[in-house]
Parts: sequence; C-alpha cells; structure tokens
Amino acid sequence: KSAVEDCTIKLNLRHKVSLENGISELKAAHAAELDALNTASANKQHESIQDAVAACAVSLRAQYEQRMADTIVHLKEIHAVEIDELNAQLSTASARKIEKALSDSEIRLAKLYEERLGTSLVEIKKA
Repeated sequence: KSAVEDCTIKLNLRHKVSLENGISELKAAHAAELDALNTASANKQHESIQDAVAACAVSLRAQYEQRMADTIVHLKEIHAVEIDELNAQLSTASARKIEKALSDSEIRLAKLYEERLGTSLVEIKKA
C-alpha cells in the first residue's frame, strides 16, 4: 500500500473515532438534558400538586367556616324557640300562681268580710 492510502485509512479511522466520540458526547448531553427536563417537569408537577392541595385546603376551610356559621345560626334559632317555650311555660306557671294567690286572697277577704259583717249583724240585733 502506498503512504497516501495508509494516511487516508488513518484519517478515516480518526474521523470515525472522532465521530463516535462526538456521538457519545451528544448522547450524554442529550441524556443530561432529558434528565434536567424530567426533573423540571416533576418539579412543575409537584408545584402544581402543591397549588391544587393549597386551593383545596382553602376551599375546605371556607366550606367548614360556612357550615359552622350555618350551624351557629341554626342553634341560635333552636335556642330562641326553646327560650320562647320556657317563657310561655313560666308565664303559664306564674299566671296559675297569681290566680291561686288571688283566689286565696279573695277567700281570706270573704272570710274577713263575713266575720265583720257577722259582728255587725250581731251588734245590730243586740241594738
């Protein structure tokens, strides 16, 4: 073989090795870029999930606060009804006590009147 052929073969081999090394470097760079993109995508998904969880927590808190407010209003309404019923019962009991006291007072007054009237009649009869 001639020196030109040997030189061409060596150049071709170097070129081939250089291309293979370049391809390996490109594959490694490409793999690194894919890893970086996957990591960024995972981070973005994680951030999206965190945002969704935070939004859900805010929504749940608002629902909880609304339900608590509704429950408090409902309990106040029940309490008001119970107080009205108790007041009505107290009024009825008080009215009965007042009626009883008046009745007792009327009986005492009637007895006193009869006693006085009786005394007056006796005095009139004596006279």
